[in-house]
Amino acid sequence: MPTERYLELVMMELCLDLRSLGLGETAENHPSLFGEYVRTTREEADAARQALYSDPTLGKRLEKVYSVCGNGLGGRLFDLCCLSLAYPEAGSLLEETFSGCCLSTCATLSETEPDYCELRADYDRAKLLLIADGPSAPFFRKRFSADDRLLCYLEGSMQPDSSLSALTELYSAGSPLQELYYDAGRVEEIYSALGRGGTLLQLAAEKGRGRRLLLCRACEKAGLSCLCADTSILRSMTDERRADAVKRIRREVLLEGHVLCYRGLESEEMWPLESFIRECVKPMPELPQPVCVCTGAKVELIAATDMPVSRIALPDMGRDGQIALWEGYSRLNGLKDMDCFSAGSKYRLSPLQINKAARRLAARQGSGLTTDSQAVSDVCAEVLPPAEGNIRRVHVTYTIDDLVLPPEQIQVLYNICAHVEYKRRVYDDWDMESRYSYGRNVSALFVGAPGTGKTMAVHVLSNMLHLPLYHVDLSQVMDKYVGETEKRLEEIFNVAERSNTILFFDEADGIFGKRSDVKDSKDKYANTQASYILQRIEQYEGVVILATNFNKNIDEAFMRRIRYLVEFQKPSEELRLRLWKGAFSEKTPLEGIDYQYLARSFELTGGAIKNIALNAAFLAAQEGGPITMQHILYALRDENKKLGKTMLKKDFAEYGILF
Repeated sequence: MPTERYLELVMMELCLDLRSLGLGETAENHPSLFGEYVRTTREEADAARQALYSDPTLGKRLEKVYSVCGNGLGGRLFDLCCLSLAYPEAGSLLEETFSGCCLSTCATLSETEPDYCELRADYDRAKLLLIADGPSAPFFRKRFSADDRLLCYLEGSMQPDSSLSALTELYSAGSPLQELYYDAGRVEEIYSALGRGGTLLQLAAEKGRGRRLLLCRACEKAGLSCLCADTSILRSMTDERRADAVKRIRREVLLEGHVLCYRGLESEEMWPLESFIRECVKPMPELPQPVCVCTGAKVELIAATDMPVSRIALPDMGRDGQIALWEGYSRLNGLKDMDCFSAGSKYRLSPLQINKAARRLAARQGSGLTTDSQAVSDVCAEVLPPAEGNIRRVHVTYTIDDLVLPPEQIQVLYNICAHVEYKRRVYDDWDMESRYSYGRNVSALFVGAPGTGKTMAVHVLSNMLHLPLYHVDLSQVMDKYVGETEKRLEEIFNVAERSNTILFFDEADGIFGKRSDVKDSKDKYANTQASYILQRIEQYEGVVILATNFNKNIDEAFMRRIRYLVEFQKPSEELRLRLWKGAFSEKTPLEGIDYQYLARSFELTGGAIKNIALNAAFLAAQEGGPITMQHILYALRDENKKLGKTMLKKDFAEYGILF
């Protein structure tokens, strides 16, 4: 084996050095270790070393070791440490004779007198590969040792240090990568940055965007392998363990020529950036490639270091990329009959999330379950991170058949759906995006009295589009302190942009109300807040639904940015008849209900009719019988009391006898 030949050479050279120091008997007293090498000549040792350098694997690896440790005392120290690891008897001999494997031992064996600066340089180089002990000793007397990874390296193994198995992943050059869509332009940009040693290469994007895949593609193009280390695991270690782990990572990169990548630094709060760079990056100026760091989109490394930083920000995947990823991951996971065009156009997911969604849908398909549009919507919502703070998801059940509205209002809802469904055709295929670089969001204002169906219409839209609906709690968003409202709204829009949800602002006039003349600082702040909201809505590319009871309370600037306006009027007699008939289930026991009378006599909203029907059902259930006109009229009277209307017998015409 190549390593055995290398160790034999080190023993030969040690015997020669002992003899030159007049310590030949010391070697002769250890026949089990040195054997026939006691009589080795310098010519034989030189020939053996030349033969080792001609070995295609071992020769290159020895050259790498000596380029790191140096061809002088540092390289000799490496040889002695490897010999002591493989043959403990050699370590005992060096300990008894020269106080162990240290630079002073190498200087004695080599009969050299290096100056202090040379010794210090050799020490710093040797530390890159070997383990230094003896904290109280002078640096040139500190004992060094080797570990199994060094002998495995000389043998030709590319497997990283076994102690790093939970911390690192190795992506070898030439290893097969999934043939899916990726941004070739970004790969070229990363590839160009790989030759800048002594720098930081930051790949900034949201988690799951494909930062590592792009880096590995660039490394593949450069013929390099990539070693990825998880910063979240490093952060959880003690200072001593982390220092040892970073040293072992650095050694892997130096020996194998890997590109080093730290991943998982998603926010500045996860690790103080200065500490991260000082502990994990700064000790590595000797690398021929930059140290790569995959961070969140908002992390700024350049502010935390004086090192040169190349920051490559990865934008969200465009619609073409999303569609291509859906197609690729559907093939990869065996998902059949998937509408990739619709999914890629409608849902804004990262590559990682698309892969998860495709796997789940394939599992559903394999179990015989449906993978229709609703199933795709549910699965896409599942793979998204849960919403937090002032936004909550609303589970919807209403369909277009449940909504009782005039045809013109129903048509506007279909128009909103078309705007979402055909964005790719209009913006990409017809190149309308070049004419509308901003303001591409789908926004609608629902105006009408309470109970006219605004909230139900929002639920129906969510169901029609198969997009999750999130309700914004304005009572928690509005804040009296300057800047807090904008901060909370920004968090809401950031969540919505990652999820491609429908954002629903109920009672929207509270935050989207008219701006006023500036008379004091409060007016100035309120107007600034309104201007911010205007700009943020225009930047948002998802669906925003605003609902208000009073159209006149909405600022005109908001109205200009609203793409669709739906006015909800109190229902006509014909619509009220449909609402009354649809208020009860087929299983609900009914007796003598005069729907025509109810629709004709009482101008009620759909919400009021629902309340009356439900209250009447509980009255009937209490009496143990079916729902009758008496139950409905009693509930109707109570509903009007809430509105401040007192009803007399005569108000019920022929049904007044029931009171």
